[in-house]
Amino acid sequence: MNVTMKDIARRVGVSVVTVSRALNDKPDIDANTKQRILDTARQLNYWPNILARRLRAKTTRTIGIVIPDMRDPVFAEILFGCSKTARDRGYQVIVSMLFKRGYDVDEELEAIQTLIGKRVDGLLLQPEHEDRRYIEALNNCPVPYVLMNRKPEGLACSFVTHDHRKGACCAARHLLQRGRKRLLFLVRFPTTSSVLARIEGVKRAMAEYGSRAVEAEFEACGDTLTEAYAKARSILERESRPDAILAWEDIMALGVCRAVLDAGLEIPGDVAVVGYNDIELAAFNSPPLTTVRQKISEIGEQAAGVLLDTLEGSTNGAERILIEPELIVRRTT
Repeated sequence: MNVTMKDIARRVGVSVVTVSRALNDKPDIDANTKQRILDTARQLNYWPNILARRLRAKTTRTIGIVIPDMRDPVFAEILFGCSKTARDRGYQVIVSMLFKRGYDVDEELEAIQTLIGKRVDGLLLQPEHEDRRYIEALNNCPVPYVLMNRKPEGLACSFVTHDHRKGACCAARHLLQRGRKRLLFLVRFPTTSSVLARIEGVKRAMAEYGSRAVEAEFEACGDTLTEAYAKARSILERESRPDAILAWEDIMALGVCRAVLDAGLEIPGDVAVVGYNDIELAAFNSPPLTTVRQKISEIGEQAAGVLLDTLEGSTNGAERILIEPELIVRRTT
């Protein structure tokens, strides 16, 4: 049974108003009475109804986060960044994780509706779908929101994202400069604005190179180590196999590396491999993985900062932040 201020008042022999003044550290209360009330509250394990107070103040000081499978180290890093900034500024987070494979727009919309029903002050979102229904839902969202790692068309909103186009262009350019002629880009699905931006980046690098002697292919693949391994094994069995594979993310790249080695080929002699994100495992791969550093936790930190600035009225209009990529060259290229 929950202990109330009435229970404390009855035990101490004072009014509920006096108990409220003591618990809220108000002036004009006898010091000895205040101490007796505080001691009694501790003895009875009294928990103040913080939610009720915040609802009266029309704020809960909580933000909702919808994020894909947190078993992926990238999403876990983004969540860490969001949570750290929120905590440092006195907010709590409620996380809704997506579970369905390939992700489902209905699941995403349901997660958003559930968090709004819990009266969060704002939302941090990394959309896995950018179709008409999702865009319309966000355009009618009753609370402020900030997008992470995405900047879809049709939304005039704040976002914090990595420069996916530039990052993919740098990776492809690096492979071309190393003399690679047949590039394969394993992209994840579904096709989000980030996927399209990276495809454009690879195409830009190919256009800059300007030689008909080089070619690039794009193939969709599940974003797990196992799926990337299976896809790479089948690709490497082709008569005209690629001499360089750029993976959507490092986890996929690690699967590609294992597939290359299991096919009896050498890295980077026969096939160069480039990942994306620079997760901790990338440097410990054998051989260490060349990758594009995305500054993952910074995306979460800055997105949470933009949202909290909006909630606290210290920013005007949409904030649009693009974080620069960095190519990390190791021994797979």
